[in-house]
Amino acid sequence: MEWLRRELANPRNGNWLVCVAHHPLYSNGDHGDNGVLQRAWGPLFAQHNVDLYIAGHDHDLQHLEMPGMKTTFILVGGGGATVRTMRNDRRGPFSKSIYGFTDLRVTSEQVMVKFIGTDGQTLHAFERTKAGEVRVIESEGSDVAVPRTPRSINRSELPETRPATTQQKN
Repeated sequence: MEWLRRELANPRNGNWLVCVAHHPLYSNGDHGDNGVLQRAWGPLFAQHNVDLYIAGHDHDLQHLEMPGMKTTFILVGGGGATVRTMRNDRRGPFSKSIYGFTDLRVTSEQVMVKFIGTDGQTLHAFERTKAGEVRVIESEGSDVAVPRTPRSINRSELPETRPATTQQKN
Protein backbone atom coordinates (compact mmCIF):
# COMPACT_ATOMS: atom_id res chain seq x y z
CA MET A 1 0.00 0.00 0.00
CA GLU A 2 2.80 2.41 0.82
CA TRP A 3 4.46 1.77 -2.54
CA LEU A 4 1.16 2.35 -4.39
CA ARG A 5 0.49 5.56 -2.45
CA ARG A 6 3.96 6.87 -3.30
CA GLU A 7 3.70 5.92 -6.98
CA LEU A 8 0.28 7.49 -7.42
CA ALA A 9 1.47 10.67 -5.68
CA ASN A 10 4.49 11.07 -8.00
CA PRO A 11 4.30 13.93 -10.49
CA ARG A 12 3.02 12.80 -13.89
CA ASN A 13 4.73 13.30 -17.21
CA GLY A 14 1.99 11.72 -19.33
CA ASN A 15 -1.65 12.47 -19.96
CA TRP A 16 -2.99 9.15 -18.70
CA LEU A 17 -2.69 7.30 -15.43
CA VAL A 18 -3.08 3.54 -15.89
CA CYS A 19 -2.71 0.91 -13.18
CA VAL A 20 -2.21 -2.77 -14.00
CA ALA A 21 -2.38 -5.71 -11.60
CA HIS A 22 -3.60 -9.28 -11.48
CA HIS A 23 -6.72 -9.02 -9.29
CA PRO A 24 -9.70 -6.83 -10.30
CA LEU A 25 -11.60 -4.59 -7.92
CA TYR A 26 -14.85 -5.42 -9.72
CA SER A 27 -15.67 -8.48 -11.79
CA ASN A 28 -18.80 -10.01 -13.26
CA GLY A 29 -16.85 -13.26 -13.60
CA ASP A 30 -16.49 -16.37 -11.53
CA HIS A 31 -14.23 -14.88 -8.85
CA GLY A 32 -16.45 -11.83 -8.38
CA ASP A 33 -15.60 -8.52 -6.74
CA ASN A 34 -12.64 -8.03 -4.42
CA GLY A 35 -13.89 -6.00 -1.47
CA VAL A 36 -10.44 -5.66 0.08
CA LEU A 37 -9.09 -3.97 -3.07
CA GLN A 38 -12.23 -1.85 -3.45
CA ARG A 39 -11.74 -0.44 0.06
CA ALA A 40 -7.96 -0.07 -0.17
CA TRP A 41 -7.37 0.97 -3.77
CA GLY A 42 -10.72 2.49 -4.76
CA PRO A 43 -10.22 5.71 -2.73
CA LEU A 44 -6.62 6.02 -4.01
CA PHE A 45 -7.80 5.64 -7.61
CA ALA A 46 -10.40 8.37 -7.05
CA GLN A 47 -7.95 10.69 -5.23
CA HIS A 48 -5.32 10.41 -7.97
CA ASN A 49 -7.73 10.27 -10.94
CA VAL A 50 -6.67 6.86 -12.26
CA ASP A 51 -8.04 6.65 -15.79
CA LEU A 52 -7.79 2.89 -16.45
CA TYR A 53 -7.31 -0.17 -14.30
CA ILE A 54 -6.36 -3.31 -16.22
CA ALA A 55 -6.52 -6.70 -14.51
CA GLY A 56 -6.92 -10.38 -15.26
CA HIS A 57 -7.62 -13.18 -12.76
CA ASP A 58 -11.08 -14.10 -14.05
CA HIS A 59 -10.91 -16.11 -17.27
CA ASP A 60 -12.97 -13.83 -19.49
CA LEU A 61 -13.11 -10.37 -21.08
CA GLN A 62 -14.85 -7.44 -19.38
CA HIS A 63 -15.32 -3.67 -19.67
CA LEU A 64 -16.89 -2.23 -16.52
CA GLU A 65 -17.92 1.34 -15.75
CA MET A 66 -18.89 1.52 -12.09
CA PRO A 67 -21.32 4.18 -10.81
CA GLY A 68 -19.53 6.92 -8.90
CA MET A 69 -16.07 5.86 -10.15
CA LYS A 70 -14.10 7.80 -12.77
CA THR A 71 -11.82 4.82 -13.45
CA THR A 72 -12.62 2.49 -16.36
CA PHE A 73 -12.09 -1.18 -15.43
CA ILE A 74 -10.78 -3.59 -18.05
CA LEU A 75 -10.43 -7.32 -17.37
CA VAL A 76 -8.40 -9.35 -19.82
CA GLY A 77 -8.21 -12.94 -18.61
CA GLY A 78 -9.23 -14.83 -21.75
CA GLY A 79 -5.75 -15.83 -22.79
CA GLY A 80 -5.31 -19.50 -22.11
CA ALA A 81 -6.84 -21.17 -19.08
CA THR A 82 -10.37 -22.54 -19.29
CA VAL A 83 -12.93 -19.75 -19.54
CA ARG A 84 -15.57 -19.59 -16.84
CA THR A 85 -19.18 -18.42 -16.84
CA MET A 86 -20.30 -14.92 -15.92
CA ARG A 87 -21.84 -14.65 -12.46
CA ASN A 88 -23.26 -11.12 -12.84
CA ASP A 89 -24.93 -9.59 -15.90
CA ARG A 90 -26.30 -6.38 -14.37
CA ARG A 91 -23.11 -4.35 -14.85
CA GLY A 92 -21.27 -3.45 -17.96
CA PRO A 93 -21.21 -2.41 -20.60
CA PHE A 94 -19.48 -5.70 -21.57
CA SER A 95 -18.60 -9.04 -20.02
CA LYS A 96 -18.16 -12.24 -21.94
CA SER A 97 -16.83 -15.69 -21.14
CA ILE A 98 -14.59 -16.06 -24.17
CA TYR A 99 -10.98 -16.36 -25.25
CA GLY A 100 -9.41 -13.22 -26.67
CA PHE A 101 -7.23 -10.21 -26.01
CA THR A 102 -7.46 -6.44 -25.79
CA ASP A 103 -5.93 -3.86 -28.09
CA LEU A 104 -5.34 -0.34 -26.72
CA ARG A 105 -4.58 2.70 -28.84
CA VAL A 106 -3.66 5.75 -26.81
CA THR A 107 -3.37 9.39 -27.88
CA SER A 108 -3.07 12.48 -25.71
CA GLU A 109 -6.85 12.98 -25.80
CA GLN A 110 -8.42 9.52 -26.01
CA VAL A 111 -7.98 5.80 -25.49
CA MET A 112 -9.52 3.35 -27.97
CA VAL A 113 -10.01 -0.14 -26.53
CA LYS A 114 -10.96 -3.19 -28.59
CA PHE A 115 -11.67 -6.67 -27.27
CA ILE A 116 -10.67 -9.11 -30.00
CA GLY A 117 -11.80 -12.75 -30.24
CA THR A 118 -9.73 -15.70 -31.39
CA ASP A 119 -11.11 -15.28 -34.91
CA GLY A 120 -9.71 -11.73 -35.08
CA GLN A 121 -13.15 -10.13 -34.94
CA THR A 122 -13.95 -7.22 -32.63
CA LEU A 123 -16.21 -8.33 -29.78
CA HIS A 124 -16.51 -4.92 -28.09
CA ALA A 125 -14.91 -1.53 -28.73
CA PHE A 126 -15.09 1.77 -26.92
CA GLU A 127 -13.43 5.18 -26.69
CA ARG A 128 -12.67 7.03 -23.50
CA THR A 129 -11.78 10.71 -23.53
CA LYS A 130 -9.40 12.33 -21.09
CA ALA A 131 -12.46 13.98 -19.52
CA GLY A 132 -13.78 10.50 -18.68
CA GLU A 133 -16.52 10.28 -21.31
CA VAL A 134 -17.00 6.71 -22.55
CA ARG A 135 -18.64 5.85 -25.87
CA VAL A 136 -19.25 2.25 -26.95
CA ILE A 137 -18.52 1.98 -30.68
CA GLU A 138 -19.58 -1.62 -31.21
CA SER A 139 -20.46 -4.61 -29.06
CA GLU A 140 -21.77 -8.09 -29.66
CA GLY A 141 -23.30 -8.01 -26.19
CA SER A 142 -22.60 -9.61 -22.84
CA ASP A 143 -23.19 -13.14 -21.64
CA VAL A 144 -26.16 -13.95 -19.44
CA ALA A 145 -25.07 -14.76 -15.89
CA VAL A 146 -25.22 -18.31 -14.58
CA PRO A 147 -25.98 -18.43 -10.84
CA ARG A 148 -23.57 -20.21 -8.57
CA THR A 149 -24.41 -23.72 -7.46
CA PRO A 150 -22.70 -25.99 -4.93
CA ARG A 151 -21.16 -27.80 -7.90
CA SER A 152 -19.72 -24.61 -9.42
CA ILE A 153 -18.37 -23.43 -6.07
CA ASN A 154 -16.49 -26.71 -5.74
CA ARG A 155 -15.06 -26.13 -9.24
CA SER A 156 -16.55 -29.22 -10.84
CA GLU A 157 -18.19 -27.23 -13.62
CA LEU A 158 -20.34 -28.70 -16.33
CA PRO A 159 -18.40 -30.04 -19.33
CA GLU A 160 -19.28 -27.07 -21.57
CA THR A 161 -17.68 -24.57 -19.18
CA ARG A 162 -14.85 -26.61 -17.70
CA PRO A 163 -13.64 -29.50 -19.86
CA ALA A 164 -12.49 -32.61 -18.02
CA THR A 165 -8.84 -33.53 -18.13
CA THR A 166 -7.33 -36.97 -17.87
CA GLN A 167 -4.17 -38.04 -16.14
CA GLN A 168 -2.10 -41.07 -16.95
CA LYS A 169 -0.53 -43.12 -14.18
CA ASN A 170 2.57 -45.14 -14.85
